[in-house]
Amino acid sequence: QKGYERLLGYQAADGGFSYWSGKDAADIALTAYAIRFLTDAQEFIEIDRSVVENARQYLIKQQREDGSWTKKYYNETTEDKIRTTMFTAYAARILAMTKDTNKTALQKALNYLKNAEISEPYALALYGLANFDAGNIEETRSIAKKLESMAKTENGTAFWNLETSTPFYGSGMTGRIETTALVVQFLSEFHRRDTETQR
Repeated sequence: QKGYERLLGYQAADGGFSYWSGKDAADIALTAYAIRFLTDAQEFIEIDRSVVENARQYLIKQQREDGSWTKKYYNETTEDKIRTTMFTAYAARILAMTKDTNKTALQKALNYLKNAEISEPYALALYGLANFDAGNIEETRSIAKKLESMAKTENGTAFWNLETSTPFYGSGMTGRIETTALVVQFLSEFHRRDTETQR
């Protein structure tokens, strides 16, 4: 309840959430993260539905015509394609897992990602989870195989590397741990469902 009440102070007038206060510009990835928290929190506390809906509308309005979401810093002159796939995969994952009623936004995002060359396991795992929640089993199976082939081994362990940063600025060892956890989550969910289907 306290977390929810504090979070309300970070919602901007356009419905998105910002890192510092509601007076600052909203962030796409952070807004998607807030939507996930608010959706999960509904099981335990009363949530103002307009808070969630306004955040969803902000997120959907930021989607570009090709289905992607991106972020460009003030000193950049060209778009970072890897960052675009990261942000798009994360937004798609949230829309799929929270059962967003706007299927058009989700489908456009999945179509964009299907045609993108996703090189980062972090984005690929998010894309896989989004497809999993959307019920696209064949695409999910293809992603699982690709991720399994991307695993790196070291001293009897396996991990998935991160060559860039997450939408939340995770990088280095922390980024590797987060990426590995995300891939393990996806593969565990996929293999559990796949085993149940074969039975």
